Amino acid sequence: MVFLWQLNTTYESDNLLGGTGCTGLLIDETGISKKGSASVGVSRQWNDRLGKVDNCQVGVFGALCAGDRVIPVDAELFLPSSWIGDPVRYERSGVPAERMHHRTKPELALDIIRRQRELGVRFDYVSADGLYGNSTELCRALDDDTEIIYRRRRRPWYRHRGRRHFLSLHGTGQASAR
Repeated sequence: MVFLWQLNTTYESDNLLGGTGCTGLLIDETGISKKGSASVGVSRQWNDRLGKVDNCQVGVFGALCAGDRVIPVDAELFLPSSWIGDPVRYERSGVPAERMHHRTKPELALDIIRRQRELGVRFDYVSADGLYGNSTELCRALDDDTEIIYRRRRRPWYRHRGRRHFLSLHGTGQASAR
């Protein structure tokens, strides 16, 4: 689903940062602490801002970056399976019926990446850490889409494009091809 504000933001963001030759689409999530259970997507789940499991909502975000400039361009609200499994709460929320299925955070990230491409946003690579960099499904899908991805897998950062090229960046700042 694309909203009018996204189209305006996308157009302006792409004009400001897109197509620079070093523009990236950053993918990450953040948790927003909540009390109670009435807000859409609230559940006891990992809240990265607190570094622990807490009652919160989790959003997956995409931000366009070039140099030291960053502009948020897209977001998806993560709906935990426990939340979707409560039909009364789900129906009260007003969330569209087509969204009434569980999607993993990497699947939401892939939706953001593909939506930005469809909207014509010009970026040269995707950068993801933690959960996203370790998601085999996300990395394979991006590989199939011929995207370049810089991803954090446990310790080193990898640059990946195609099945045969990896570049591991070590803490020393030296790169080694594998």
